[in-house]
Amino acid sequence: MKKTAEVVGNLLFVILLVLGLLSLYAIIQGGKDSGTPPSIFGFSMMSVLTGSMEPDIKPGDLVVVKAADIESIQENEIITYKNGSTFVTHRVIDKVNLNGQIVLQTQGDANNIKDEGLVIDNQIIGSVQFTVPKGGAIAQFLISPLGLLIAFILVIWLIFSHQVKNFIPKRKLDEGEGS
Repeated sequence: MKKTAEVVGNLLFVILLVLGLLSLYAIIQGGKDSGTPPSIFGFSMMSVLTGSMEPDIKPGDLVVVKAADIESIQENEIITYKNGSTFVTHRVIDKVNLNGQIVLQTQGDANNIKDEGLVIDNQIIGSVQFTVPKGGAIAQFLISPLGLLIAFILVIWLIFSHQVKNFIPKRKLDEGEGS
């Protein structure tokens, strides 16, 4: 039983360490080019803020987007693209050759009208690979001051509880041998 708890504790520590390092990498990468979201191995994660893609993608969900070029994107695929200073995740409803340039017409599933303007190659972030329900809301909480505090306390607790478990039984054995 004690061995299982130790393995689980070590596994949680490694997972938190890897997630922390990946987050640090994404933060550093995001600081270099503010026009694109941070990506790890060509994948970006973004929180959904609106209900334009309901019922499939809801506000608070997390979308995982893989970098893609305009030629590889097909009709009916869900993409994320940059529109001004915001990122939009909508479905491709038409792929058109306009004066020798491929452009995309998009629309949110919950919207009654097509998106204003066409999407060109340099706007595309990528194609949505999958969503994590409520993952965006959790991510937003974890980067809030309260979320960071709770995560910090959890990591410290995991480290110290493991050390205390190793220290207390050893000390009791030492005291027992002396009498």
